[in-house]
Amino acid sequence: MHSIESAKAVRWEGSKSHIESSDAWTKLVFKEKVDSTNSFIRREAGLKQGVVVVAETQTRGRGKGDHSWVSPKDGLWFSALIDAWPRRLHQNLYVGVLKGIRRALRSYGVTAEISRPNDLVVRRKKIGGILLEEDSRGIIMGAGLNVNNDPHQLPGELSRDSTSLRQLKEHKVNLDKLLRTILTEIEGVTFDLNRDYQ
Repeated sequence: MHSIESAKAVRWEGSKSHIESSDAWTKLVFKEKVDSTNSFIRREAGLKQGVVVVAETQTRGRGKGDHSWVSPKDGLWFSALIDAWPRRLHQNLYVGVLKGIRRALRSYGVTAEISRPNDLVVRRKKIGGILLEEDSRGIIMGAGLNVNNDPHQLPGELSRDSTSLRQLKEHKVNLDKLLRTILTEIEGVTFDLNRDYQ
């Protein structure tokens, strides 16, 4: 089943079509506002592997440990439910997904570096990060990227230590196209890891 919520979700029609034609994904859900896309997937028992949840804003976005992730409008905030992986391979999955997102950013002319354990930085400023969490249905993979949001509007030290695609490229980036690019890269990452560790 494929679905998309809200009239505003029309901006994600390209990603919806991508998901409908993919073997890796099953359903796209759009939320205008949610506490955390990872938390949303965790508490919605009816969501199955392959679901992708994208939010316009998160009110309680989460990073690794007890870190929060500020998620204003115009960033890319999404989570996906993927296959379960043995714990011994979780670090491989972290690095693989970060490399996949890094390749997606490179297609926009932006070179990001992995800042362990789970962030991406450009010129020592954070542009994004991921969070992997175990669930009874698989692994919830959350990702956040500063895209068109203004990092100068972020609170406290984040305004000094963050950057965004729009700031780096000096123009807006189509969020729908970027999500499709990242999903394609993640498909490749998980396929390669499955092949290598079978």
